[in-house]
Amino acid sequence: MNASDDFDPRSYQTLPRLPLVGLIALARELLQRTPKPTTEQVLDAGIRVRNELQELETGIGKWRQVASEATLAEESALDGFVDGLWTSLHMRLESWATYERAELLSLSTTRRGKVDYEPYIAAAQRARDIHETLFGEDGTEFVRRNYAEQASAMAGILKVIDDEDLGDAIDALVGPDLLASLRDCQGRYEAMVQTRTTREQSLGLSLRKIAEHLRWELNLFVIHLLSSVDRSQPESVARAKTCLQPILDARSNTRVHPDGGVSGEWSIEAVRKGL
Repeated sequence: MNASDDFDPRSYQTLPRLPLVGLIALARELLQRTPKPTTEQVLDAGIRVRNELQELETGIGKWRQVASEATLAEESALDGFVDGLWTSLHMRLESWATYERAELLSLSTTRRGKVDYEPYIAAAQRARDIHETLFGEDGTEFVRRNYAEQASAMAGILKVIDDEDLGDAIDALVGPDLLASLRDCQGRYEAMVQTRTTREQSLGLSLRKIAEHLRWELNLFVIHLLSSVDRSQPESVARAKTCLQPILDARSNTRVHPDGGVSGEWSIEAVRKGL
């Protein structure tokens, strides 16, 4: 098998969602691995990536002047804990699907067993209805958004719970700890968002927006590099695969855990959503 046989450009066209410093590390690695020689389009795209990278690193330096590592670590810890709570609520409701299996219908009508499955089947249907009401098709995708957007999404779900009077049913299905903890943490999370917003306004810059620009330029860089590959030349394919390997590595090393956490070692801003 030659190098082009297992080369699928689609594997590289979408960059993984990364924390701020993870995005920076990926950009540096891709630039360092730029094939030589390469096309003018790739070189020009690389220059734009370097410019955005420099602006982002300058912004981080300014950010560190107004927020200590300890403060950022506390904010990240709260974010991770809240992410885990919402993920747990999602999974606990979803786990009731076990009692919706078709084979349970026979168990629920037989007299030979010692367990009455009818209440469990009814509870499973109730859990499904609540799950769909709260999470819809997107599930817990909102915990991957930036802080302000996540705070708004969480407040919206809590409002639905109150408006639909779902609190008691949720406590009965998943235990009383989760909803109480989510309500308590919502105020803390919103206060954190306000503190971060004030901090950002005092700096007169948004690291999140700069990071979005870097991600955009990095995507263009990858597209131009893929366009430069001559699939009839094994050496060209091999160079591209070597250059783009960090994308696959970043994707495999950044995994969302059931508790809402993310694997991978990051320094300042150890969060998925950046700023």
